[in-house]
Amino acid sequence: MLKALFQKQFLETLGQNLIRNRRTGKARSRGGIILFALLYVFLFAWFAFMFGTIAFNLCGPLVEAGLDWLYFAIMALLAVALGVLGSVFNTYAALYRSKDNDLLLSMPIPPSAILLVKLSSVAMLAFLFVALVFLPAVIVYNILVGVSFPALLFQILLVIPLAALATALTCLLGWLVALIAVRLKNKTFWTVALTLFFLGIYYYLYGTAYRLLASLLENAEKVSNAFRSWLYPLYATGKAAVGDPLSFIIVILIAAAAFALTWYILSRTYIRIATDNRGAAKTVYREKRAKVSSAQGALLRREFRRFTSSSVYMLNCGLGIVIMLLAPIAGLIKMGTVREVLGMFFQGTETRALIPLILTLMICLLATMNDITAPSVSLEGRSLWLVQSLPVRTQDVLSAKLWLHVILTAIPVALDALIFCFIAQTSIPEALVVLAASLAFVLFTAAAGLSLNILMPNLNWTNEAFPVKQSPVVLIMIFGAWFVLAILGGLYALLAGILSPVLYLLIVAVVLFLGFVLLLLWLRKGGAKRFEELG
Repeated sequence: MLKALFQKQFLETLGQNLIRNRRTGKARSRGGIILFALLYVFLFAWFAFMFGTIAFNLCGPLVEAGLDWLYFAIMALLAVALGVLGSVFNTYAALYRSKDNDLLLSMPIPPSAILLVKLSSVAMLAFLFVALVFLPAVIVYNILVGVSFPALLFQILLVIPLAALATALTCLLGWLVALIAVRLKNKTFWTVALTLFFLGIYYYLYGTAYRLLASLLENAEKVSNAFRSWLYPLYATGKAAVGDPLSFIIVILIAAAAFALTWYILSRTYIRIATDNRGAAKTVYREKRAKVSSAQGALLRREFRRFTSSSVYMLNCGLGIVIMLLAPIAGLIKMGTVREVLGMFFQGTETRALIPLILTLMICLLATMNDITAPSVSLEGRSLWLVQSLPVRTQDVLSAKLWLHVILTAIPVALDALIFCFIAQTSIPEALVVLAASLAFVLFTAAAGLSLNILMPNLNWTNEAFPVKQSPVVLIMIFGAWFVLAILGGLYALLAGILSPVLYLLIVAVVLFLGFVLLLLWLRKGGAKRFEELG
């Protein structure tokens, strides 16, 4: 029984997108598996390179100071922090609000077995995040310092207790979120608010990373004393990484104790929290006059409710709304500095003419943070038949999904275009072209995301985080949009002597709008037919 449950959880967490087509439930072809595997390898390699660069900057100075253990302690701290941050926002949903919880709890399966299987998914993600940080640090150290095989073995094996420690911390945070969430009526609002708060702290620390790094290297002795006194588990990790067997055993014992304590706390409260519904909204009937609405309006409101009722959907596919609203405010606050910088880099007439093109690419890059249509069909899940059975045209259903993305993205994009052009002191014709090209990009990406999701839906999910965060369509849309912007920038470099930036942007706006029209025509016919055949 446990073997079957672990296999199911492994496929849901890591392997289902790779091995199976979630729309048909059939195994992918060998070529499809290779393609998806290469995509994941690229993503892992990119993150490993990023943290390898940090490790490279740390390793040399600390090794020269004779603080090899501090280097590993710091990288272990980063690994555990990323392991917690990478999976904490999914832990509450994975443990307590998974779609298959009711089914599993109704079966003759011990609750402890269900909890163990759910914990395994959190542990797998934590292991991946920890490995992405710590293993590049190990590689950098052994390249710069040289290979010592006993120490190298300890360094590789340390990934396991560090992942266990990250899992324990993540699950304890998820447990605290669950205790609070069951008492809240508006869970989505508070989840989004808390997540944005932590993300704000994360980006602040990320923005000051190099300054913190320089301060750390200048005060290495004080930092090492702090690790010995207040962060002993990480101190022991650093000593174990340089070959101390006793420290390695201590790290194993600390991680095992943390995991055992987490298991004890979660196992005693799992059933109560997983089945608690105190925070659910209670419907109270109040007589009021019904408002007549068109089918399109009702469907659009349905999509808005679906979007605002899911913190996972909002945070992963609509975070760009917040960023795009904050960006012009920050620009206005720092308007003098921005204009001074623009004056330094764009002094001549020819270089100043590039400002509208640069503004457009920057605004479109911000717009790629919204990918609301990419998982919108998949999020219907096994309830797809409900919307298919409504007495409305399929075209109207798809239009509602499309215009949700357009409305939530086009308004911030238009605001950004107008304010950024005001800050950059562009002419009115330049501002209008920037606005047109940016909005055309929004229309095109909205239609492209919806079209791809109809062609590659994932309807067999138990946790909505899978179609939102692990869907290949979402990855294709994000990286595909970046690729389109890179092509647009590179193409102008080839045509710079022929077309002015404003004329080029005007052509780009027309081409993107024509692309949107073609995709819209397909959605109304071929896309609608494909949508009706799903399920």
